[in-house]
Amino acid sequence: MSTLGSSMMHWDWLGLPPLRFLQLPSRHMLLSIDSPCTSYTSQPMTSALPYDEKFFARQSAGSLRSAKQLLPHIFKLTALSSVIDVGCGVGTWLSVCWDHGITDILGIDGHWVDPQALRIPQKCFQSADLTKPFPLKRTFDLALSLEVAEHLPPEAAETYVDTVARASPIILFSAAIPGQGGTDHQNEQWPEYWLNRFNKKGFVAFDILRKDVWNDEAIDWCYRQNILLLVSEEHLQSHPALHHALEKERLHTNILPLVHPLKLLEALNQNSNLQNSCNTFQSQLQDTRATLENERKKAVVLRENLQKEAVILRESLQHARANIIRLTAEKTALRLNLHSILSSQTYRCAVKARDRLRRIPVLYPLARSALRTFFPH
Repeated sequence: MSTLGSSMMHWDWLGLPPLRFLQLPSRHMLLSIDSPCTSYTSQPMTSALPYDEKFFARQSAGSLRSAKQLLPHIFKLTALSSVIDVGCGVGTWLSVCWDHGITDILGIDGHWVDPQALRIPQKCFQSADLTKPFPLKRTFDLALSLEVAEHLPPEAAETYVDTVARASPIILFSAAIPGQGGTDHQNEQWPEYWLNRFNKKGFVAFDILRKDVWNDEAIDWCYRQNILLLVSEEHLQSHPALHHALEKERLHTNILPLVHPLKLLEALNQNSNLQNSCNTFQSQLQDTRATLENERKKAVVLRENLQKEAVILRESLQHARANIIRLTAEKTALRLNLHSILSSQTYRCAVKARDRLRRIPVLYPLARSALRTFFPH
């Protein structure tokens, strides 16, 4: 598919078959480079402003390089005096048209575009919701729709195509293919999806640019991969010279769905990084598993020791309960004995005798001594 030169890589412009690309794992997760083609995120944006200054700053430089290289191919085909860009961002592509002397320009995009960041005069920009019909009071010589259509929801595809088709009889069109990835991409489709809709509007597609720009490193790969020229049948009939030039340039009538090798390399590189991350995670998982196993063994030993201590404590508790029962019984027996003594006739006589002897101080000590002699305990 490719040959390596001394300073650059040359690719067969027919690129990678789409089915091979779709077989790649993690094709939605790609590298971050300064390019409008880069998938900075594969997830829908949740912020109120999906395309902020950082988004346009990231893709602006790549868009400018691409526009400077691509637009001259169109300028050679036909004379242009007016251009509209539907989904213009900060107007990078229109600024190149302006530099080529085309000052009748109009850029259309959402309210998130900061007027101060525009590369074109503010009077040449109009804010609009591209998911809804946009009323145009005039047509332009050329309409640009470059890596925009995929940002709109599928239900807005027909409306967007209608807007672009009404804007000009000549359209420079590029839209992300499935798996290309990007900020807030909602409707990535193969070219046939869009061309069928433009065909219903009376447009014919010419694949005359990709073969010329396929290896142009100044152009971002998404444009090299997706760029097509659409011309209305009515315009072709009224401009036979242009029709002849376009028919002469195109190699086939069927538009091939292609994947640029740079896209493949991004996906492969990301897949390699993902595999390395998986390997690292697996190693960390094994270490964690070993640590947990050691902790489990320690817990088992601790449990066994606690069980032994619990057995000892149960035995001690049983002994303590037995002692409590024994002491309670002894206490009860003593109370009964005491009650028996206190209620006996002998005790009552002894108490009376003691009380009488206390009245005779001389006899009381003698009586106590005598009692101790007979009852030493």
